[in-house]
Amino acid sequence: RLYLPAIVGQDAEWGAMHISSSSKVETPQAEGSKSGERILVVDDEEVLLDATCEQLKRLGYRVMKSALPAEALDQLRTQPFDMLFSDVTMTGMSGIELAKQAIVLQPGIRVVLMSGFAAEALHTDWPILEKPFSRSQLGQIVRLAFSEPM
Repeated sequence: RLYLPAIVGQDAEWGAMHISSSSKVETPQAEGSKSGERILVVDDEEVLLDATCEQLKRLGYRVMKSALPAEALDQLRTQPFDMLFSDVTMTGMSGIELAKQAIVLQPGIRVVLMSGFAAEALHTDWPILEKPFSRSQLGQIVRLAFSEPM
């Protein structure tokens, strides 16, 4: 099992769901991808990167991964993605800066961030999944991000 958090609040500006590992809220089983959306997962912690990718694959998503933000930018320059799913705190570039550059390269890309820090402290309009989180929580926040209007 991978335990990485439940919905604790909603950002009124973006409608982003913040998911916290400390929440005890029961969440329904999240649906997976219905159309094989492509997700680029970026995390400099290789164990978490591999575990997150595996869970997203099990939910039906097509997944590419990168442990380095610079490498992720190269992938974004050469391949289309439906979503960037990135850790916030990484060596070389923050996930927030990576997300900003991803949107310049691919204007229609969705962004979900993950962090070991409290979502409220990060001051971003993108949805944030707090570590650790479960596969259900991962699936839920990804589906919510795909369902939000652009």
